Amino acid sequence: MEGKKVFTAGVLILSVTIAMAQKLKVNGRWNVTSISYIVEPGSDIQSVITSKNDQIELSITENLNKNNWYIQISKSDVDWNDRIEIWIKRSVNGTGNGEVYSGTTFQKINNIPMSFINGKKAVNKIPCQLELRNLSVTIPARDYTTNIVYTLYEN
Repeated sequence: MEGKKVFTAGVLILSVTIAMAQKLKVNGRWNVTSISYIVEPGSDIQSVITSKNDQIELSITENLNKNNWYIQISKSDVDWNDRIEIWIKRSVNGTGNGEVYSGTTFQKINNIPMSFINGKKAVNKIPCQLELRNLSVTIPARDYTTNIVYTLYEN
Protein backbone atom coordinates (compact mmCIF):
# COMPACT_ATOMS: atom_id res chain seq x y z
CA MET A 1 0.00 0.00 0.00
CA GLU A 2 1.28 3.42 -0.94
CA GLY A 3 1.22 6.28 1.63
CA LYS A 4 1.38 9.97 0.96
CA LYS A 5 2.88 12.72 3.10
CA VAL A 6 2.20 16.35 2.26
CA PHE A 7 4.39 19.04 3.75
CA THR A 8 4.06 22.72 2.99
CA ALA A 9 6.35 25.46 4.30
CA GLY A 10 6.18 29.13 3.49
CA VAL A 11 9.19 31.30 4.01
CA LEU A 12 8.29 34.96 3.90
CA ILE A 13 11.00 37.51 3.34
CA LEU A 14 11.16 40.82 5.19
CA SER A 15 13.36 43.79 4.44
CA VAL A 16 14.74 46.02 7.15
CA THR A 17 16.44 49.34 6.45
CA ILE A 18 18.93 50.73 8.95
CA ALA A 19 21.15 53.82 8.69
CA MET A 20 20.54 56.84 6.54
CA ALA A 21 23.48 56.26 4.22
CA GLN A 22 22.55 52.74 3.20
CA LYS A 23 19.48 50.85 2.12
CA LEU A 24 18.87 47.10 2.01
CA LYS A 25 16.49 45.70 -0.59
CA VAL A 26 15.37 42.08 -0.42
CA ASN A 27 13.73 40.36 -3.39
CA GLY A 28 12.33 36.87 -3.30
CA ARG A 29 9.89 34.54 -1.67
CA TRP A 30 10.00 30.78 -1.25
CA ASN A 31 6.87 28.69 -0.98
CA VAL A 32 7.71 25.01 -0.74
CA THR A 33 5.28 22.21 -1.33
CA SER A 34 6.82 18.78 -1.01
CA ILE A 35 4.84 15.69 -1.79
CA SER A 36 6.73 12.51 -1.21
CA TYR A 37 5.33 9.05 -1.68
CA ILE A 38 6.35 6.42 0.80
CA VAL A 39 6.72 3.24 -1.23
CA GLU A 40 7.97 0.86 1.43
CA PRO A 41 7.46 0.60 5.18
CA GLY A 42 10.09 2.37 7.26
CA SER A 43 11.17 4.81 4.56
CA ASP A 44 11.01 8.57 5.04
CA ILE A 45 10.50 11.63 2.85
CA GLN A 46 13.36 13.70 1.42
CA SER A 47 14.85 15.37 4.52
CA VAL A 48 16.47 18.36 2.74
CA ILE A 49 14.90 20.66 0.16
CA THR A 50 17.14 23.24 -1.54
CA SER A 51 15.94 26.38 -3.34
CA LYS A 52 17.33 27.87 -6.53
CA ASN A 53 20.77 29.53 -6.25
CA ASP A 54 19.15 32.96 -6.59
CA GLN A 55 15.92 32.40 -4.65
CA ILE A 56 16.62 35.57 -2.65
CA GLU A 57 18.47 38.65 -3.92
CA LEU A 58 19.95 41.24 -1.58
CA SER A 59 20.98 44.73 -2.71
CA ILE A 60 22.82 47.32 -0.63
CA THR A 61 22.24 50.72 -2.23
CA GLU A 62 22.47 54.41 -1.42
CA ASN A 63 25.90 53.79 -0.02
CA LEU A 64 28.38 56.63 0.31
CA ASN A 65 30.94 54.39 -1.47
CA LYS A 66 33.14 54.30 1.58
CA ASN A 67 31.15 52.68 4.38
CA ASN A 68 31.63 49.14 5.56
CA TRP A 69 28.43 47.26 6.36
CA TYR A 70 27.18 43.93 7.65
CA ILE A 71 23.89 42.08 7.57
CA GLN A 72 22.48 40.12 10.46
CA ILE A 73 19.87 37.46 9.84
CA SER A 74 17.24 35.82 12.02
CA LYS A 75 13.82 34.24 11.73
CA SER A 76 10.53 35.13 13.35
CA ASP A 77 8.22 32.13 13.54
CA VAL A 78 4.54 32.58 12.68
CA ASP A 79 3.50 28.92 12.78
CA TRP A 80 6.63 26.75 12.69
CA ASN A 81 7.79 23.36 13.89
CA ASP A 82 11.08 23.72 15.78
CA ARG A 83 12.40 20.48 14.28
CA ILE A 84 12.49 22.06 10.81
CA GLU A 85 15.65 24.08 10.18
CA ILE A 86 16.22 26.85 7.62
CA TRP A 87 19.73 27.38 6.29
CA ILE A 88 21.08 30.12 4.00
CA LYS A 89 24.18 31.00 1.98
CA ARG A 90 25.06 33.52 -0.68
CA SER A 91 25.85 32.06 -4.09
CA VAL A 92 28.18 34.72 -5.55
CA ASN A 93 29.25 38.33 -4.89
CA GLY A 94 26.56 40.22 -6.80
CA THR A 95 27.24 43.26 -8.99
CA GLY A 96 28.36 46.84 -8.44
CA ASN A 97 31.46 48.63 -7.23
CA GLY A 98 31.37 47.11 -3.74
CA GLU A 99 32.71 43.98 -2.14
CA VAL A 100 31.04 41.14 -0.23
CA TYR A 101 32.71 38.87 2.31
CA SER A 102 31.57 35.73 4.13
CA GLY A 103 28.30 33.85 3.82
CA THR A 104 29.49 31.38 1.16
CA THR A 105 28.66 28.25 3.18
CA PHE A 106 25.24 27.28 4.51
CA GLN A 107 24.49 28.51 8.01
CA LYS A 108 21.45 27.86 10.15
CA ILE A 109 18.98 30.72 10.65
CA ASN A 110 17.88 31.01 14.29
CA ASN A 111 15.42 33.19 16.17
CA ILE A 112 18.37 35.18 17.53
CA PRO A 113 20.12 37.57 15.06
CA MET A 114 23.54 36.47 13.86
CA SER A 115 26.06 37.73 11.33
CA PHE A 116 25.40 36.62 7.75
CA ILE A 117 27.49 38.67 5.29
CA ASN A 118 29.58 41.81 5.38
CA GLY A 119 31.13 44.09 2.81
CA LYS A 120 31.72 47.64 1.70
CA LYS A 121 30.23 50.05 -0.81
CA ALA A 122 27.12 49.39 -2.87
CA VAL A 123 26.43 45.86 -4.10
CA ASN A 124 23.40 44.76 -6.13
CA LYS A 125 21.67 41.43 -6.61
CA ILE A 126 23.61 39.25 -4.19
CA PRO A 127 21.98 35.85 -4.88
CA CYS A 128 21.18 33.69 -1.86
CA GLN A 129 20.07 30.09 -1.58
CA LEU A 130 17.90 28.54 1.14
CA GLU A 131 17.57 25.01 2.47
CA LEU A 132 14.95 23.35 4.63
CA ARG A 133 16.45 20.52 6.70
CA ASN A 134 15.22 17.75 9.00
CA LEU A 135 11.97 17.15 7.14
CA SER A 136 10.38 13.87 8.15
CA VAL A 137 7.14 11.88 8.18
CA THR A 138 7.23 12.29 11.96
CA ILE A 139 6.48 16.03 11.56
CA PRO A 140 2.74 16.62 11.18
CA ALA A 141 1.67 17.38 7.61
CA ARG A 142 0.32 20.96 7.45
CA ASP A 143 1.33 24.51 6.55
CA TYR A 144 4.27 26.08 8.40
CA THR A 145 5.30 29.74 8.12
CA THR A 146 8.27 31.78 9.32
CA ASN A 147 9.69 35.18 8.37
CA ILE A 148 13.35 35.73 7.65
CA VAL A 149 14.56 39.10 8.94
CA TYR A 150 17.59 40.79 7.34
CA THR A 151 19.05 43.79 9.21
CA LEU A 152 21.68 46.06 7.67
CA TYR A 153 24.21 47.89 9.86
CA GLU A 154 27.04 50.28 9.06
CA ASN A 155 30.47 49.64 10.61
